[in-house]
Amino acid sequence: MKDFKVKVRYVFVGWYDVSAENEQQARRIAKEDCGFVIGGDIHTSNSMHVKDWEFDVHPEKWIGSTRQVKQPKGRAGGGGTGENVRL
Repeated sequence: MKDFKVKVRYVFVGWYDVSAENEQQARRIAKEDCGFVIGGDIHTSNSMHVKDWEFDVHPEKWIGSTRQVKQPKGRAGGGGTGENVRL
């Protein structure tokens, strides 16, 4: 067996209902005051302007580059992750 690093991007698509003076302010509020943390939840720090949100629970998945990881000498393969590779 060989070890590989596979670059993956998950994209959650959704929207926030934002009350704002104009589109620029609404975009700023969404960018600066709204977020998502893996293992946490979708949230806002600005409940005065952000009224609601809806996001898919399953992300779009993008598979990028794949690189074989060099195995240390004497290793029979399997287990571990080998050396770290920045993608």
